[in-house]
Amino acid sequence: MKTILLDVGGTFIKCSDGRTVAVNSDGGREEIVRALRSAVSGGAEDCVRVAVPGPFDYASGTFLMRHKFAAVYGENFADLAGLPRECFRYVHDVVAMLLGNVAPGSPNTALLTLGTGLGVGIVLDGQILEGCHGAAGETAGEICRTLGYPDGQAEAVDTYCRKMLSELAIQDPDAFAAVVDQAKKALEA
Repeated sequence: MKTILLDVGGTFIKCSDGRTVAVNSDGGREEIVRALRSAVSGGAEDCVRVAVPGPFDYASGTFLMRHKFAAVYGENFADLAGLPRECFRYVHDVVAMLLGNVAPGSPNTALLTLGTGLGVGIVLDGQILEGCHGAAGETAGEICRTLGYPDGQAEAVDTYCRKMLSELAIQDPDAFAAVVDQAKKALEA
Protein backbone atom coordinates (compact mmCIF):
# COMPACT_ATOMS: atom_id res chain seq x y z
CA MET A 1 0.00 0.00 0.00
CA LYS A 2 1.32 3.41 -0.97
CA THR A 3 1.14 6.35 1.44
CA ILE A 4 0.69 9.87 0.11
CA LEU A 5 1.86 12.76 2.30
CA LEU A 6 0.35 16.19 1.64
CA ASP A 7 1.26 19.62 2.99
CA VAL A 8 -1.74 21.80 2.23
CA GLY A 9 -1.11 25.53 1.93
CA GLY A 10 -3.14 28.43 0.66
CA THR A 11 -1.52 28.47 -2.80
CA PHE A 12 0.09 25.04 -3.19
CA ILE A 13 -0.29 21.46 -2.02
CA LYS A 14 3.12 19.84 -1.70
CA CYS A 15 3.06 16.07 -2.30
CA SER A 16 5.51 13.44 -1.02
CA ASP A 17 6.21 12.28 -4.56
CA GLY A 18 7.73 15.68 -5.36
CA ARG A 19 4.71 17.16 -7.12
CA THR A 20 3.41 20.61 -6.28
CA VAL A 21 -0.26 21.16 -7.08
CA ALA A 22 -1.54 24.72 -7.37
CA VAL A 23 -4.59 25.46 -5.25
CA ASN A 24 -6.46 28.74 -4.91
CA SER A 25 -7.74 28.66 -1.33
CA ASP A 26 -9.91 31.69 -2.17
CA GLY A 27 -11.34 29.91 -5.20
CA GLY A 28 -14.66 28.22 -5.72
CA ARG A 29 -15.60 24.75 -4.54
CA GLU A 30 -14.96 23.01 -7.87
CA GLU A 31 -11.54 24.62 -8.24
CA ILE A 32 -10.55 23.40 -4.76
CA VAL A 33 -11.96 19.91 -5.45
CA ARG A 34 -9.90 19.66 -8.67
CA ALA A 35 -6.71 20.56 -6.78
CA LEU A 36 -7.38 18.07 -3.95
CA ARG A 37 -8.15 15.27 -6.40
CA SER A 38 -5.02 16.03 -8.39
CA ALA A 39 -2.93 15.93 -5.20
CA VAL A 40 -4.23 12.48 -4.17
CA SER A 41 -4.24 10.96 -7.65
CA GLY A 42 -2.93 7.44 -7.31
CA GLY A 43 -5.87 5.23 -6.40
CA ALA A 44 -8.36 4.43 -3.69
CA GLU A 45 -6.00 1.95 -2.01
CA ASP A 46 -3.66 4.73 -0.87
CA CYS A 47 -3.23 6.00 2.67
CA VAL A 48 -3.22 9.76 2.80
CA ARG A 49 -1.60 11.75 5.60
CA VAL A 50 -2.41 15.45 5.48
CA ALA A 51 -0.73 18.42 7.18
CA VAL A 52 -3.23 21.25 7.00
CA PRO A 53 -3.57 24.63 8.75
CA GLY A 54 -6.55 25.40 10.91
CA PRO A 55 -9.16 25.94 11.84
CA PHE A 56 -9.79 22.34 10.81
CA ASP A 57 -11.38 19.42 12.64
CA TYR A 58 -8.47 16.96 12.60
CA ALA A 59 -10.52 14.06 13.99
CA SER A 60 -13.23 14.22 11.31
CA GLY A 61 -11.29 15.86 8.44
CA THR A 62 -13.64 18.84 8.21
CA PHE A 63 -12.64 22.28 6.91
CA LEU A 64 -13.49 24.99 9.46
CA MET A 65 -11.59 27.87 7.87
CA ARG A 66 -13.28 31.04 6.73
CA HIS A 67 -10.13 32.95 5.74
CA LYS A 68 -8.96 30.16 3.37
CA PHE A 69 -10.93 27.38 1.72
CA ALA A 70 -14.18 29.20 2.61
CA ALA A 71 -15.95 27.61 -0.37
CA VAL A 72 -15.60 24.18 1.29
CA TYR A 73 -16.34 25.27 4.87
CA GLY A 74 -17.94 22.40 6.80
CA GLU A 75 -17.06 19.81 4.15
CA ASN A 76 -14.93 16.73 4.58
CA PHE A 77 -11.46 16.67 2.98
CA ALA A 78 -11.65 12.97 1.97
CA ASP A 79 -15.09 13.39 0.41
CA LEU A 80 -13.84 16.36 -1.61
CA ALA A 81 -10.71 14.43 -2.64
CA GLY A 82 -12.86 11.50 -3.78
CA LEU A 83 -11.30 8.81 -1.58
CA PRO A 84 -12.71 6.83 1.38
CA ARG A 85 -12.52 8.64 4.72
CA GLU A 86 -10.77 5.72 6.41
CA CYS A 87 -7.72 6.29 4.16
CA PHE A 88 -7.05 9.72 5.71
CA ARG A 89 -5.31 11.02 8.84
CA TYR A 90 -4.83 14.71 9.55
CA VAL A 91 -2.42 16.82 11.61
CA HIS A 92 -2.04 20.56 12.11
CA ASP A 93 0.70 21.81 9.79
CA VAL A 94 2.67 23.37 12.66
CA VAL A 95 2.53 20.10 14.62
CA ALA A 96 3.77 18.26 11.51
CA MET A 97 6.68 20.69 11.25
CA LEU A 98 7.42 20.23 14.95
CA LEU A 99 7.41 16.44 14.64
CA GLY A 100 9.72 16.65 11.64
CA ASN A 101 12.22 18.71 13.61
CA VAL A 102 12.08 17.34 17.15
CA ALA A 103 14.71 14.84 18.22
CA PRO A 104 13.26 11.45 19.17
CA GLY A 105 12.92 11.24 22.94
CA SER A 106 12.82 15.02 23.44
CA PRO A 107 10.39 15.42 26.32
CA ASN A 108 9.56 19.15 26.05
CA THR A 109 9.69 21.11 22.82
CA ALA A 110 7.71 23.93 21.24
CA LEU A 111 7.59 25.55 17.84
CA LEU A 112 6.12 28.99 17.24
CA THR A 113 5.36 30.01 13.65
CA LEU A 114 4.22 33.27 12.15
CA GLY A 115 2.56 32.86 8.77
CA THR A 116 -1.01 33.64 7.81
CA GLY A 117 -1.69 33.17 11.51
CA LEU A 118 0.17 32.55 14.72
CA GLY A 119 0.78 28.81 15.16
CA VAL A 120 2.12 26.78 18.04
CA GLY A 121 3.13 23.13 18.25
CA ILE A 122 3.95 21.75 21.70
CA VAL A 123 5.41 18.46 22.92
CA LEU A 124 5.19 18.16 26.71
CA ASP A 125 6.50 15.12 28.57
CA GLY A 126 6.93 13.42 25.19
CA GLN A 127 3.26 13.89 24.19
CA ILE A 128 1.82 16.24 21.57
CA LEU A 129 -0.60 18.68 23.20
CA GLU A 130 -3.90 18.87 21.38
CA GLY A 131 -6.32 21.75 21.68
CA CYS A 132 -9.68 22.44 20.10
CA HIS A 133 -10.41 20.11 17.16
CA GLY A 134 -7.11 18.29 17.79
CA ALA A 135 -4.88 21.30 17.14
CA ALA A 136 -2.64 22.83 19.77
CA GLY A 137 -1.65 25.24 16.99
CA GLU A 138 -4.90 27.18 17.03
CA THR A 139 -3.60 29.92 19.29
CA ALA A 140 -6.17 32.58 18.42
CA GLY A 141 -9.07 30.21 18.98
CA GLU A 142 -7.70 29.28 22.39
CA ILE A 143 -7.27 32.98 23.29
CA CYS A 144 -10.89 33.67 22.29
CA ARG A 145 -12.24 30.74 24.32
CA THR A 146 -10.14 31.72 27.36
CA LEU A 147 -11.42 35.30 27.22
CA GLY A 148 -15.00 34.22 26.55
CA TYR A 149 -15.23 35.56 22.98
CA PRO A 150 -17.04 33.60 20.26
CA ASP A 151 -14.90 31.42 17.96
CA GLY A 152 -15.79 33.75 15.10
CA GLN A 153 -13.44 36.34 16.62
CA ALA A 154 -10.40 34.05 16.27
CA GLU A 155 -9.51 35.40 12.84
CA ALA A 156 -9.45 38.98 14.19
CA VAL A 157 -7.23 37.92 17.11
CA ASP A 158 -4.94 36.01 14.73
CA THR A 159 -4.67 39.04 12.44
CA TYR A 160 -3.94 41.34 15.38
CA CYS A 161 -1.23 39.02 16.83
CA ARG A 162 0.40 38.61 13.42
CA LYS A 163 0.35 42.36 12.78
CA MET A 164 1.76 43.24 16.20
CA LEU A 165 4.55 40.63 16.05
CA SER A 166 5.42 41.55 12.46
CA GLU A 167 5.58 45.25 13.32
CA LEU A 168 7.65 44.54 16.43
CA ALA A 169 10.12 42.44 14.42
CA ILE A 170 10.58 45.30 11.94
CA GLN A 171 10.45 48.31 14.28
CA ASP A 172 12.36 46.88 17.21
CA PRO A 173 14.29 43.69 16.45
CA ASP A 174 15.78 43.70 19.97
CA ALA A 175 12.33 43.79 21.59
CA PHE A 176 11.18 41.00 19.25
CA ALA A 177 14.22 38.94 20.26
CA ALA A 178 13.33 39.58 23.92
CA VAL A 179 9.79 38.26 23.33
CA VAL A 180 11.24 35.14 21.72
CA ASP A 181 13.69 34.71 24.62
CA GLN A 182 10.89 35.02 27.18
CA ALA A 183 8.86 32.41 25.30
CA LYS A 184 11.87 30.06 25.32
CA LYS A 185 12.41 30.59 29.05
CA ALA A 186 8.74 29.92 29.78
CA LEU A 187 8.93 26.66 27.87
CA GLU A 188 12.11 25.61 29.66
CA ALA A 189 10.63 26.30 33.11
